[in-house]
Order: sequence, then structure tokens, then C-alpha cells
Amino acid sequence: MLDAILQVTGSLALASVSLASAWFVYHSTRKRDKVTAELSKEANAITWSQDLVKRLDKLEDELKEVRADLDKVTRTFRISMNYIERLWQWAKTGSRPPIPDIPESLYEHLDPSLIDEHHRQQREHDASPKA
Repeated sequence: MLDAILQVTGSLALASVSLASAWFVYHSTRKRDKVTAELSKEANAITWSQDLVKRLDKLEDELKEVRADLDKVTRTFRISMNYIERLWQWAKTGSRPPIPDIPESLYEHLDPSLIDEHHRQQREHDASPKA
């Protein structure tokens, strides 16, 4: 009878130790899962932040290009307006030669045949006798 009681007591003790071990493993795994989840969230936040910084850098580069293009267009517009104003003043004062020179920075925007005609007229004017 004593052997039976010892066997039952041993079995209960073994079951208790097994249950305690299982409980410990479950809770430690759960805590580790929470820590892993938190670390994963932090890693995702860091990755997201890094991606955001890369996108901002790319946008800054694009903005610099747009500003440079806008500066070029503004400069060309200003030169064009000055030339048009000189032509207008020239026409207003009787259109006497010489016609104002076309700024070289506008050549790339004009028809080459118009530039050639302008130069031909200038040479013609320069070769004519002065009164």
C-alpha cells in the first residue's frame, strides 16, 4: 500500500513539475513574443523612417532641378523681354538701322534662318555708305 501511495505521490509531483515547467515556458515564450513584436515594430518604424528620408532626399534633388530650370526660363524670359523692348524702341524712333542685335543666349530658341537674315541685314547696313 505504501508503494501505491508513493507511486501516486511521485506521479502527482512529476505532473506538478511538468505543469510548472509548461506554465513557465508558456509565459516566458509569451514575454519573448511581446519583446519580439515590440522589436519588430521598432525595426519597421526605423525602416519606414529611413525610406521616408530617402524619399525626402529624392524630392529635394528634384526640387533643385526644378528651381534650376525655373531660373533658366526666368533668365531667358527677361533677356527676351529686354530685346523686345529694344526692338520696340527702335521701331518707335523710326526704324533706322542698325537694328538691335539678337542676344546670343536666345539663339538656341530661335529659327537659325531668322538669325542668319538678321546678320545679313547687319552686314548690309555696315557696308552701306554713311551719310
